[in-house]
Parts: sequence; structure tokens; C-alpha cells
Amino acid sequence: LARTGKSVGAVINYLHPDDEAYAFSGRYLCSPSLVRHPDGYLLASMDVYAGMNPQNLTLIFRSDDEGESWHYVSELFPCFWGKMFIYDGALYMTGVSTEYGDLLIGRSTDGGKSFSHPECLGISGSPPHLMLHSSGALILTYGRREAPFGERIMISRDGGKTWSPERMVMEPVPDSMDWFSVCDPAVIKYGEYYYIGYTSTVFANGGGVCNNGFIGRSKSPEGPFERWCGDGWGETRETADGTLHWQGKPAPVIYYDEDWHNWGAGEFSFVIKDETIYIYYTWTSKDRDGNPIHETRVATADITDENWPGKVIQQGVAVKRPRGGNDSYDVVYCEDLNKFIALSTDHRFSENSVLAVYESDDGLRYTRVNNIKVNTGWMCHNCGISGDRHHHRHQWQPRFPHHPQDGGRHRGYR
Repeated sequence: LARTGKSVGAVINYLHPDDEAYAFSGRYLCSPSLVRHPDGYLLASMDVYAGMNPQNLTLIFRSDDEGESWHYVSELFPCFWGKMFIYDGALYMTGVSTEYGDLLIGRSTDGGKSFSHPECLGISGSPPHLMLHSSGALILTYGRREAPFGERIMISRDGGKTWSPERMVMEPVPDSMDWFSVCDPAVIKYGEYYYIGYTSTVFANGGGVCNNGFIGRSKSPEGPFERWCGDGWGETRETADGTLHWQGKPAPVIYYDEDWHNWGAGEFSFVIKDETIYIYYTWTSKDRDGNPIHETRVATADITDENWPGKVIQQGVAVKRPRGGNDSYDVVYCEDLNKFIALSTDHRFSENSVLAVYESDDGLRYTRVNNIKVNTGWMCHNCGISGDRHHHRHQWQPRFPHHPQDGGRHRGYR
């Protein structure tokens, strides 16, 4: 599937492949952020990235005609992986000083033309994401891609002036089967628990191979998450100070048991329907003749059983993915259609990347029914689609398909 002629949508900014104006930071326009200012106009930001470069500049553009045209406003230095948000009528930008650098936050009262001196939060993370809670609190989440690994959270109740100490939401468990990483999360809620599925491996230097799928649970999205340990949730130990219950050493719920040189299993997506949880996961391996295996498999369990991760029933292959460039699947149940709908990126990290749409009547076997190229960017990968706590879609809900985009040699940001 290809499209020629005029680009889809309005081009906010463009950086020519031979333009070295921002070479001190990078060469590609990446990490988009978009907000509507209280005065009605739109603001868009993007950083200037290139591997092994300083990566420390963010550009801000403005539209006064609902995105039809854009003009330059300002630039922030240092700022990378920036995210804009509006709080109490003012524009804020949070970002890092460079890749894996210090977390920074700045404030603008003139629509992004100028910013206050950035406040350094004294910690490093990548990339930062902000959410304004209904209580008025600002929730900042970020990860660490260097030791100590993990997902973290900080909270501000005064508009970003002060912040709580950082809190670890989830991190690898030392000397366990997830000790190297916690990544590719999927979250669902049933009853009083949030369940998180994630991917990990014990191979620190293998290039992300031999992955398994794990599950944790918590009564709060902030954690802590106790792990499924094979025979129950967490572990209980008798100590000199009495009985201690802790998160435990996790056991895989989906265990990869083939050649360790291959990627393995993981990248969960969950759906709950009629008290059954559908567990979708990637399986990437090779057969005995060395031919590649690219599959999305499905398993089920009775979600009403507290120990359901120990009673998972394998249901086989949901989709045979046509190639390794056919990415992980995110699945929802559409109540108005009475169908399961899966979304994935095909031809990932390429100029021909598209969103592939699949459907199923029973949640076990899927058929490809459509490709979406319009309003998708170049170099897409790892797409997803929003749903409610059971990952259902309703006709009255807004739909939020989403995907990262790599700059590649097409450096326009749309």
C-alpha cells in the first residue's frame, strides 16, 4: 500500500536531509507534543534527534487556524523528549537535558515565546510523561534505561513548584527471572486489582532475546505490584521481626521454551469478556529447519479465580504474522459490533508502514480486514488502541489509536 502526491495532513516543520542547521543537537524531528492554549491557538513542539549526538534542542510552533498552517515561536535549550501541558492558564514544558539526562520543568506565561529558567528536579529519567489528575495533582511518570532500571512516579500538588520523592512503581526483582528488565506493559483492571503484564529476560547481554511473559497485580496503579510466583501472589516469609509479605520472585505465565537465540515471548494485550480473560502475546522463534516463526498466540483463564495466572489454558495461534516487520497486536472488544478488533503495525520502521486491522467473532482466530495508511506517519511501530478497564470499546467513547514514529530519512513531523 503506497500513496503519492501531496502529503497527508499539514506539515508543521520540515528538516532537509542535508540541512545541518541543528547538527549541534541532531538531524531528525522527533518526540511530538501538542496542546491547545487557553487563548484558543494550538502549540506543537518537537526535538531534534540523532543517535550519538547531544540531543538537547526542542522547537515550538504555533497555529492560529486549527492546524492548517504553522509558524515558528521559539526553541528551548537544553530540552529533549519534551512534553507540553497547560496548568492554571500557563504553558509548561517538561523534558530532559539530553537523552537520559536530568529531568527539567519550565513555565511560560506568553504562549511559549519565553520560558522561566528550568527547574531541575535532581533526577534522571526517560522519557517523562505528565497527567493532570482530577484532584488537580500533576503526576509525572518516567523510566530508567540504565541501572537501576524501572518505572517511576512523582507527584506535584502545587502546579510543579515542588515534587514528592520519586516512587518506584515497578522494577526488576534481583536474582529472579525478570531481573534484567520490565518492559512492554499491558494493564487491565478487574475487581479491586490492576493487573500488569510485562516482558523480561535473564539475558543481560543477549540483545533482548529469550523473553518470557510475567504478570503482577496491585490495588493501586501506583503500585507496589506483587508478582505471580508460580503458586500464588508474592511470597510470605517468617523473619525475626515477624511475618513478612513481599512482591516475590516472579515465575513466567507465558514461558518461552525454544532456542534462546530468538526473541521469545511477550508483548501482552488483555481483554476481559464474560469473566474470561484473553491473553494475547507475541511468539517469535524458528522451526527445526531454521524457518522463522512469527505468531500472535492467545491463552485464556477464568478471571474470577484469584489464582488465574496459574490456570492459563493455551488456545493456539490467533494470527500467523506475515513477517517480522508485522508488529505486536493490541486487542479490544467492540460492544457495538460484538467483535474483537486487533490493531498492529505492518512493515514497521519502513516507509511503507501501515496500521493493520484484524477482527474475530470468538477472540481466538483473527482475519485481516483492512489497512490504514491515511493520517499515519512514516516508520511507525508498536501501535496500540485505548479501551476501558476491561479493554472494551463503546460507540460513545473517543478512539485513540496511537503509534511511535521514527524520523528515518523522512524528517517531516505531521
